[in-house]
This record gives sequence, C-alpha cells and structure tokens, in this order.
Amino acid sequence: MLKRLNIRDFAIIDDLTIDFEDRLTVLTGETGAGKSILIDAISLLLGDRASQEMIRSGKEKAVVEALFTNLSDVVMAQLKPLGIDALTEELWISREISTNNKNLIKMNQVSVTLSDLRELTKHLADVHSQFDTQRLIHPQNYLALMDGFAPSKIEVALQLYQSHLHAFLHAKQEHLALLRKKRELEERQEMYQYQFKELQSYELNPKIIDEWIEQEKLMSNFDKIYSLLASTNEMLEEGPFMDIFYNLSTNLSQLSEYQKEFESAKAEVEDAYYRVEDIQKVLSRALDRFSYDPEELAVLQEKIHDIETLQKKYHMDVLGLAQHRDFLEKELDQTFHYEEYLEKTKNALYKAFEDTLGSAKALTALRQQIAKRIEKDLAGVFVDLVLPNTKLEIVVSEALPPDPESTTNFSEDGVNSIEFMISTNRGEPLKPLSKTASGGEMSRIMLAFKTIFIRSQDLSTIVFDEIDTGISGSVAKQIARKIRDISRYVQVISITHIPQVVAIGDHHLHVVKEVIRDRTVARARYLNHEERIHEIAQMISGEKITPSALESAKSLLLEDK
Repeated sequence: MLKRLNIRDFAIIDDLTIDFEDRLTVLTGETGAGKSILIDAISLLLGDRASQEMIRSGKEKAVVEALFTNLSDVVMAQLKPLGIDALTEELWISREISTNNKNLIKMNQVSVTLSDLRELTKHLADVHSQFDTQRLIHPQNYLALMDGFAPSKIEVALQLYQSHLHAFLHAKQEHLALLRKKRELEERQEMYQYQFKELQSYELNPKIIDEWIEQEKLMSNFDKIYSLLASTNEMLEEGPFMDIFYNLSTNLSQLSEYQKEFESAKAEVEDAYYRVEDIQKVLSRALDRFSYDPEELAVLQEKIHDIETLQKKYHMDVLGLAQHRDFLEKELDQTFHYEEYLEKTKNALYKAFEDTLGSAKALTALRQQIAKRIEKDLAGVFVDLVLPNTKLEIVVSEALPPDPESTTNFSEDGVNSIEFMISTNRGEPLKPLSKTASGGEMSRIMLAFKTIFIRSQDLSTIVFDEIDTGISGSVAKQIARKIRDISRYVQVISITHIPQVVAIGDHHLHVVKEVIRDRTVARARYLNHEERIHEIAQMISGEKITPSALESAKSLLLEDK
C-alpha cells in the first residue's frame, strides 16, 4: 500500500508530505486546488512520462517520492533481478525531474529505467481516471484490457505463440529468398564455379599458413640461426659453465652439514643445473634436425606468394577466403540441387506455419475462457452498481491465415479482435459498447471492470480520479458503496465531488490553495469529524451552508458507518 508521499517543487506544490492509511481515503477541494496534481505525482511514480513543465516555476528540479509497504510476492520477485533489496517488504520510489534533462528514477536507492519502473508498478498500484473510462469507447484497447485480467497465463501463451511466429517468419523469409534466388544462381553459376575451383586448389587454413611463414623465416635466415644455435650449445656442452654449477652444489652440500640454511640454496643450485642441462638438450636436438633445403624454401615461398596474390585479388584475408570458398560451395550445391533445397525450405515453412497456427488457436481459447470468466464476474458487479438489466458479452473473434502463402499476416498479439457487446435494457439486443452506453453507464461499467481487475492483479493500491463525474442520487450511493467494498481488500484513494462518496471514506484529506509571499502553493490536511460535516454540507448546498445541508451531511456520515 502507499504509505507516504513526498512532493517538492512540483507544479504549485512547494513541499508537501502526506501519510496515507489503509482502506478508503477521499480527497476533496475546490477545482484547481491541486487534487489532480497529487494524482499526477502518484502517476509519475507509477511510470508516467515526465515533463519539465511539471517543475515549479523558478526551480531547477522537482522531486516526487513515495513509500510502499506490504509488498506482494509478485513485486518482491521482480525486485530481485534489479538488484534491489527489500527485506523489510518496503519500497521507496523516487523520481527527480530537472531543467537540464538529467532525470533520475530510483527504487530503494538503486537507479532503474523507466521501463523497469512501469513493469514493476503495474503490479503495485493503478490510477483510474476519466481517461480510462474513455478507453471503453475505443475497441482497439479491448485486447490489452482483457489480457490484463490474467496476465501470467496470457504471458506464457503469448510467448509460445511469438516464438513460433518468429520461427515462421524466418522460415518464410528463407523460402521466399530461395525462390527469388533461382535466376541469380543460374546467372552466376559460371563465375562461382571458376572462383570455387581456384580457391579449392589452395590451402586456406590460417594456422597452417602461419606455420609456413614461420618455417620460411627460419630457412631464409639459416646461416645466422645455425651459428647462434651452435655457439650457444658449445658454451653449455664444452665450457666450464656446467662445472661451476657442479662445484657450487658440492660446496653448498658440505656447508649444509654445518648450517641447515644452506640446504635450500643447494637445492636451488641443483634445480638450476638440471634446467640448464635441459636447455642444452633442446639446443642439441634443434641442431640435429635443423637443415637447409633450397628447393623446400623455394616451394614455401611460392605457396606464400600465391596466398598473398589471392588475398589481393579478392581483397580478403585467409579466413575470408576460406569463408568465401565455403559460401561458393553452398551456392553451387543449391544451384545443382535447387529443387531439393526448395522442397526443404517449403517443408520447414509449413511446419512453422502449423506450429504458429496451433499456438494462435491456444491463445484464442485462453482468451475465450478469460472472456467467459469476466462476463460472469461482471454480472454480479452490475447488480451492485444499479445496472440489473445490463448484460455484457465479450466476443473473441479469430482471423487465421489459410496457408503460409497468404498475404494475411499473424499479429504479434495473436489473431484475435475483441468486441464488447452490451444491452442495458431487458429485451434489447446486444450492441457494441462503444456505440450504445451513456456517460453515466460508461463510468459504472468501467468501475465494474476495475473491480474485478483489482482482484485478478492482486494490487495493493488503486486511485480513482473523479470517476463519479456526472452521477447523482441513488446511483451515486451505489457507486459509493462499491468503492467502499473495494477498499475492504485494497487501499483506495479517491478524488470526488459526490457527497455520498465523501461520506463513506475512512479518512478525509482536504486540499486547498494558499498565497504565501505572493506565490500560490497547495496544502493538504486530514479533516476531523466536525470539519467533514462542514465540507460535505458545503458540497450539498454550495457556498452558503444551510441547516438542512448540515443535517444531511451528519446523516450521510452516520448512515455509512
């Protein structure tokens, strides 16, 4: 739940801290007092885009921070991969907007991206505004709205479908490329054959060619190398060098009989003796096998020259030449066995198509199952919201391409289109929701969606931003009770102008504008019981509070407790 909200230099707010409680908090205040600014601040912490216009005039940056507690298992699981410690099940989110565009987002002091913030907070809280209600008018939003009711199941099915889809698109690309390639293969066959024959006649192994170059270097400098080998070997074999090591070892052996510290020196001298002896053996063997053959040198130089000529001709190094040779071999094989390759890519295409088709149908079936569950849950909520004769049916249509060759493409989201069909009066046929529901009905229908959405998402906080606009009378009372019901299992923060909704609040936060030192600032504080009566009475009667309005306010507060 949202425990604390800190706002500094944000719009008309200079410095404001609000501690929130669980259940239902109502926000009231005159139009323009700053209620919506609080919602904007919360929305920013949930991933809305930042704008420099949000920074208070004359300031270089705005800071919005919030503490969320009692984190769900889903949120806790998402924090770990981000390297965020939340052992106390608390999450401190901070966003800083600056005039130099150095905006910062942190969670428990760890910097994160905007996409990371959005992915995590969609399981943390939800802001429902009049704009959300307008989404019901646009069918293009229906698929995302419906998928949100079972995100984990949809994600698994959608990932499988997308995996098959990408494999299908790759197979289709390869098949079409081979179809277009036939003429190119035929036109280039003669050139490819010539180049392949030429490259195949040479050794194009970089490791072997490096050995040739090293061997050629040795043979080209035979006299100098042989002389150095011979003189060095003679120094070690015939000179007094080894005798010195032998005498050193003997003397140190005798000294160690008198003092133990010389034993390690003796061991080191003996080790050096044997190591030098090993070096002498290496030199001796090198002398024995080192030879000079002018014909062999000429052959090596010719091979190296031929490779260098090839590199210049094709403008490639040895590895590039080898890869080009392999490419030519594959292209020629495709030319000579074109029909076999074509059949192979076609079979792969049809296999990938069937896999994609199967996972698309499974995704459709899952969505149809979710649709039925939503319809069932909504039926009960409609009754609570004074829509007893309302029936809503979710039509999940499926548009499958008939074959891989069809121009109809699979979508990244599947092959489904969604339509919400509704009838609000008994005996009336179902019609598209976007064309039939009135404003008041639309608000209640969206509230019904939000009610079951909260349950499916396991959210801890929901914010209602004037969702009760245009509603009054008995309908307002029913909406108020539904909001109260929601607050029994999730924290609710609601901006409202409806007395019935204000009255059912467990906590009442009032927002006002003040002018301090010629600057407008927004302030917020909780009202006590008497102050709440006065605020509700003013909402009922307007500026002049009448005795009957006061009595009505008291009655509303008593009635809903």
